[in-house]
Amino acid sequence: MPHAAPRPAFPAAPGADPATAGVVRLVLDRGAAGAAVATAFLVAGRRGRFLATAFHNLSGGLTPGERFLRGLPPNPLSFEVHLGAVRVGRFSAYVGGRSLFRVHPDPGLRGGCDVAALDFGVLEAVAGGPLPRAFLEAPAVNEAPAVPGHGQVTDMYLPAGRGVLVLGYPGGRDYAGRPLAVGCALAAAPDPAMPYLAVSGPTSRGCSGAPAVARDFGGYLALGPTGLGRARPGLAVADQWLGLYSGRLTRLGTGGPGPATIQVGVVWTAGVVLETGEDGVPDFLP
Repeated sequence: MPHAAPRPAFPAAPGADPATAGVVRLVLDRGAAGAAVATAFLVAGRRGRFLATAFHNLSGGLTPGERFLRGLPPNPLSFEVHLGAVRVGRFSAYVGGRSLFRVHPDPGLRGGCDVAALDFGVLEAVAGGPLPRAFLEAPAVNEAPAVPGHGQVTDMYLPAGRGVLVLGYPGGRDYAGRPLAVGCALAAAPDPAMPYLAVSGPTSRGCSGAPAVARDFGGYLALGPTGLGRARPGLAVADQWLGLYSGRLTRLGTGGPGPATIQVGVVWTAGVVLETGEDGVPDFLP
């Protein structure tokens, strides 16, 4: 006999967070290596919308360095895409010696850039039919949310310690079918010369490929002509998409005492994600 719905804990609880509306769950089938859960999300680019995730999610666990600098072949992998309760489809990462996804167009950056992009059109062609309408119409992480009082900004002040949400599936878990927001903080102020940001926090497997978002309430801090101040104070919730979380940093070298990874993760910048989605190239097998 099904249980009755519990009494709401918060009578005025908000609905689904618009920042998670375009976040999808990837179920990775790695053959003998078993199944795993990862994250991807929708992005609006100048040539259309695409799905972004971490490269190692679609290469069967290979890092970009192993693939593009050492020339190791990707491990066989297929994956399912789920948006909430909607199953978008099952796909192979490589078809006919060519990746279904694109990688960064700059060969110098590609060997370290853990970002991959999948076009809607390519997914639809491989699926052999239209993709679910809910997936096609879901908002991208860099599109203005349709929820009143919730805004998307691009000029938030981002010092070290600024709160960052990594919106994914840590440990493969969700909450009521939706992604979880893992609370992190910027480990260093962003440097325009760097293609990634450093964040500190308790991320785990399943978050790879998740969007990272800075959030503020009652407006947001911005650096204006007269200095630091509160911008758009009438905005209840302000989000800024920072980029794509790909994983935690590892220690230098091998062996030795201490953990193999540290609680500082890498977020490839929004600009790098857009470059990959808009101008990226496929990976070809020899």
